[in-house]
Amino acid sequence: MKHLKNEILFTIKDGQETHQIVCFPYLGGYANSFLDLMQQVNVSKEVEVLAINPPGHGTSTQKPIEDIRIMAELYSNEIKDIIKPNCVFFGYSMGGTVAYFVAQHLMKQGMCRGNLSLVISSSDTPNDFKTKSYSSLTDDMLLEHMATYGGFPDELINEKKLLAYFLPAFRADFKVLETAAHLDAEALDIPCYLMLGDDDKIVQVGSAINWTRHFNGNLKISLIKGGTHMMIHNQMQDTAYALKQILSQIDDRYVS
Repeated sequence: MKHLKNEILFTIKDGQETHQIVCFPYLGGYANSFLDLMQQVNVSKEVEVLAINPPGHGTSTQKPIEDIRIMAELYSNEIKDIIKPNCVFFGYSMGGTVAYFVAQHLMKQGMCRGNLSLVISSSDTPNDFKTKSYSSLTDDMLLEHMATYGGFPDELINEKKLLAYFLPAFRADFKVLETAAHLDAEALDIPCYLMLGDDDKIVQVGSAINWTRHFNGNLKISLIKGGTHMMIHNQMQDTAYALKQILSQIDDRYVS
């Protein structure tokens, strides 16, 4: 995997034609978080797959971003010159909120050309963070809360010194979500597809369906049986199958 500009956009898979997928990671995640899933999806050889590597995450040595407005502008500026005529934003958990605001920013600035679709997985709407302040929790309490997401390997849960290394990124990501909760959420005129796990203890199906207010037109929902919040890793095969089905609905040239 090679990086493009400023350690922000990474290439997971090269493409040759007019189709592209841009992945936005979950809280604490980075570009590599999508490697295994996208291999399972097995998109067409012509499709380019990119992933966002947030500042302060993964291999990035930059300071983590704490405001959705700064993040959306940064990502939009990175994407605007390389976005292809047919593009899918795939946002996972926090990445769903970020992908939404990046799409909003691109459209407002007239930077979005061609056909853009959003696939949002395991993500609450921005408004759901209006009364939450996880970024202000103590280190121990924040790590305990993160453990409820189900993304930590069992052998790491009790390694608090090791996990503390990731605390600045976790705390910054929560601040991004908390700032997003206070912005105007406009209804976008682009197709949106929602992927949800029916065993997700973090994002409830009823809450996630509130995404309908953020898009004009019908919101298409895929419910994954047995899917937990981190089904991108814990139920990867089912998640990949659901994503592949959605991509084929958007345009059958996305999948092999």
